[in-house]
Amino acid sequence: MGAKRAAALAVLVGGSLGALALAPASASAATSSPCSTTKYQKQVESDLAKLGGYGAVTVDGKQSAADCAAIKKFQTRFGIKPGNGSADATTGDVAQRLVATNTAACHAKSSGIEFCVDLTHQTTWVMKDGKVYRAPTITRTGKKGYATPAGTFTINKRTRKEIGRAHV
Repeated sequence: MGAKRAAALAVLVGGSLGALALAPASASAATSSPCSTTKYQKQVESDLAKLGGYGAVTVDGKQSAADCAAIKKFQTRFGIKPGNGSADATTGDVAQRLVATNTAACHAKSSGIEFCVDLTHQTTWVMKDGKVYRAPTITRTGKKGYATPAGTFTINKRTRKEIGRAHV
């Protein structure tokens, strides 16, 4: 299919998103085929090996079936699209932020539950009785004009299923 025809057809089925779905593989260098080796491969393998829990990976910079499955599992867990098992820039960024999170920096008390946020890496995790109870995950804090303040805060209201509207 010619590039002009693919572009015209893409407009008919939904704009640029359709173009990515309909364009021939050679027309889009930005998207990688499932489980292909990319420039982020070795970094993602290394980060997933440090994180653990996503399956066996071999840190060699070369995609294997096991690497692909582990990367795909990680991408699914964090909602990374496309979740095709290729180590792309987004997968690399998320993995790197999780690995860089220093959970000890939370200085959690030896009893009780505390929720910790790393504003630099945009991660959050739960500490219980001074130990990591839920591993770091990705978060988004603040918004232009609504910076998230640093510090220690007490929960002053608990409501089930409340939808916040302050930053919408």
